[in-house]
Amino acid sequence: MLDKNNELVRTFRRIRQDLQLSSTPNLRLRIFGIKSRNRQYDLPSSSDIAALIPGDFVADREDRDIIVDHRGEGPKRITSLNPKFEALHFPLLFPYGEDGFHPQISYNASFCPASMRRKFVTQKEYYAFRLQYRLNEGHTLVQSGKALQHYCVDAFSTIELNRLAFLRTHQKDLRAEVYQGLQDAFAKGDMDGEKLGRIIMPSSYTGGPRYMQQLYHDAMATCQHYGNPDLFVTFTCNALWEEIVDAFADMVGPNSELKPMVACRVFHMKLAILIDEFKRESYFGKTIAIIYTVEFQKRGLPHVHMLIWLAKEDKLKSTSDIDEMISAEIPDPNLDPEGYAAVVKFMIHGPCGVNNPTSPCPKHKLFGGKTVVFGGDFRQTLPVISDSGREQTVDGSITRSSLWPFFKVLKLSRNMRLNDSQDNRNLVGCGMNFGEWILALGDGRLPTKSFMANTPSDWIEIPQILLIYAGKNPIESITNDIYDAFEEQHMSKDYLSGRAIVTPTNAVVTEVNDFMLQKIPGHCRCYYSSDSMQLDTEVSQLFAETYPTEFLNALQFNGVPDHEIRLKVHTPIMLLRNLSPPNGLCNGTRILITKLGENIIVGNIMGGSFDTKEVVIPRIVLNVEDKRWPFILKRRQFPVRLCYGMTINKSQGQTLDKVGVYLPKPVFSHGQLYVAASRVRSAGGLRFLNENEEDIPASYTRNIVYSEAFTDIAPG
Repeated sequence: MLDKNNELVRTFRRIRQDLQLSSTPNLRLRIFGIKSRNRQYDLPSSSDIAALIPGDFVADREDRDIIVDHRGEGPKRITSLNPKFEALHFPLLFPYGEDGFHPQISYNASFCPASMRRKFVTQKEYYAFRLQYRLNEGHTLVQSGKALQHYCVDAFSTIELNRLAFLRTHQKDLRAEVYQGLQDAFAKGDMDGEKLGRIIMPSSYTGGPRYMQQLYHDAMATCQHYGNPDLFVTFTCNALWEEIVDAFADMVGPNSELKPMVACRVFHMKLAILIDEFKRESYFGKTIAIIYTVEFQKRGLPHVHMLIWLAKEDKLKSTSDIDEMISAEIPDPNLDPEGYAAVVKFMIHGPCGVNNPTSPCPKHKLFGGKTVVFGGDFRQTLPVISDSGREQTVDGSITRSSLWPFFKVLKLSRNMRLNDSQDNRNLVGCGMNFGEWILALGDGRLPTKSFMANTPSDWIEIPQILLIYAGKNPIESITNDIYDAFEEQHMSKDYLSGRAIVTPTNAVVTEVNDFMLQKIPGHCRCYYSSDSMQLDTEVSQLFAETYPTEFLNALQFNGVPDHEIRLKVHTPIMLLRNLSPPNGLCNGTRILITKLGENIIVGNIMGGSFDTKEVVIPRIVLNVEDKRWPFILKRRQFPVRLCYGMTINKSQGQTLDKVGVYLPKPVFSHGQLYVAASRVRSAGGLRFLNENEEDIPASYTRNIVYSEAFTDIAPG
């Protein structure tokens, strides 16, 4: 069939015969590029295709011609812009030697406006046209099975190579010198002049580093302008959509390789309609911004993840607003039969486990017969859940677990931290002893009041005997009380191990520690971290330019040492990571420094079963993830911070002789005030300093207690 109808095949056979008979061994076959013919789809003649060239031909060679040498010459790169390229590469897909793409395929004038600058079909448009299934045309290509997939991959590669070739040869038109100059090189730290001659891909190149970086900046600008998004919507392609099913019903012959292409086209159209409806209709209210990204499942079906911003008046302000819009329940088959049928067919998982051992779901290992003891005090702070409210915080507690009904609850009745001093027997003005007052504080049973209309009634009065009143410098006032005789005792382990100032936020802790540090004589040593980003891809590399080292140094995180740590010998520090629990080096361990080296800190543990033990603290690399930033920060630093002051949350588990509760602003979560007040052994060691607004007495502070956290802990 090919010998009869394909002029290329006949030409190749003829040159083989000529080479066998010719005395000229270095004959070459020249396959012409673009030849003028009346119609694009006329079948080629022998004179249009090729010519034999004797000798070492160089002159008048066209870049888009293909020169076929003897195989002894080795492989040569040929141009994909030659119209015979596809017929040579896929002879069975083009049995008549039909022309493929070349740069001079004109648009149909009847469909193009006169103002249109481009006059010829692009390579992408050509392949998009070829891959369509048309009922009134031959289907050799679209029904060629695996060869179609090979053709698609080659087509994509060819388009990308030619796009890259254009960028390489049009650097001046793209003003690449702006990118190549000092602006990029110095920002990245490239000081070697040889590196400045790079080929730059502009942000218009889809998938390139600058393209990805531009999308990221656009997304961040949207968040900066509109705030956090309101809805996260996932839209998934359904292989049983009517349009997809109907398309395949009209096709003749094998078509499994066409399914991904048809599904993608239908999905793209439906996605455009969906976004248009979100903008025009009021499904969620007025939509003011949308950002989305398309991903592909392992089986080839696309899905989209979409962030939606709503107008201020339509934002979801409460859990009831969310419940009205979002449902995790199966629809009622009587009230919503269509929704019920869709959920049952496409969204219900299973069966799996023992009912279906071959299910791909992960199999969980269960254990039984073990007695597990949990210890805790629900009056203390509850699990920290980022950006959560009261309901989410309580729901994160173990009492909300499905296993909680199987627990047996045992309540302790004696506070082993408190001693039997006179201070604890009678708390003046409260009508109760110190231990009873602490329990009432934690249970939320102390009298409360509100100082502003429409605000919670959660302000309690602190007994006068426990108060310190701020002078001109509140930090100086509370440190002088808690760290009395500091000049004489500042090197004493026993003195320092029994004292601390606790406060709600890290910023205030830093102010307290800096104030105490400057009171200690001696040289101050500064340790600076080495900060970098975890870079896995070329796109991630561009973040190094977007976020310079100075920006990384300025980042602060809870439980992570700062970029700059200032220390002196004989100052107390607290570990922020578990380094060696068997040797007493745990998160929260306090250490008195005895030596400050270049790469190590030496000190003695304060308190606990490892009291006075000498330990060595090295620098370590801490990996920090934060949803605010699109990277993982790698900070190499000593995992410590000064601990004259500490956050209330960090003080949990500590037992101290003197505690100063410094509240420039009131506490902000459940149990914080209880934790701060219950660190001491006696009432004589507890002091509060409250800085309130002018219309609120200094003896009052907020006590936040989520009473619903106690509802499921009755003794069982």
